[in-house]
Amino acid sequence: MSLFKCSIKQQYKCKIYRLLVVLYRLLNILYYISPKQINLLLHHVKTQESINDLDFILLNIGYAEHNADWNWKGISSPFVRLHFVVKGKAKIHLSNESFDLQENHMYLTPSYVQHSYDCEGEFHIFYIHLYENLDRKASIFDRYKFPFEIPVDELLAMLIRRLYSLNPE
Repeated sequence: MSLFKCSIKQQYKCKIYRLLVVLYRLLNILYYISPKQINLLLHHVKTQESINDLDFILLNIGYAEHNADWNWKGISSPFVRLHFVVKGKAKIHLSNESFDLQENHMYLTPSYVQHSYDCEGEFHIFYIHLYENLDRKASIFDRYKFPFEIPVDELLAMLIRRLYSLNPE
C-alpha cells in the first residue's frame, strides 16, 4: 500500500507533495539531532543509500479518544509506532523510564521495543503504524538515534490529518 494514493492525472502533484513531505520530515529530524549525527547520516546516505531506499509501508492510521482506558502492558510490535497527542495526557514506559505524553507532541516508538502505556483521564491521539521493509539491511532505527518526542506544528498536524483522511478505516 502506498503512503499516498494518486490518480494518473494527479501524478505530478503527488510527486511534488511526496517530496515536500520528505523534505519536511528531514528538516524535523535534522533539527533534533547533533551536527556529528548529521555528518554521519549524510556520509551514510552518500555512500550506501538514498532517502528513496527507505521503505516504509503504512499499516494503518487511526484516531482514538480514550478515557482512562489506554492502559497496555508489555507491548513489543514488529512495526514502528507514531503517536500524535491531540488532547490530554498519558504516560509511556520504555525500559526503566517513564515519559509524560503531552498535547501537540509526536512520539516515536521503534519496532521491537518493549513498552507500556498508562492513561488516567481523557486522551485523544492519532496513531500511525509503519512497517519498515528491511530487505536484508539493518533498520534505520538501529543505525541512527532519532528523537523520541517532537513538537507538532500546524503543518505537521495538517499532514497527519490529511494522511488520516486519505486512509479511512
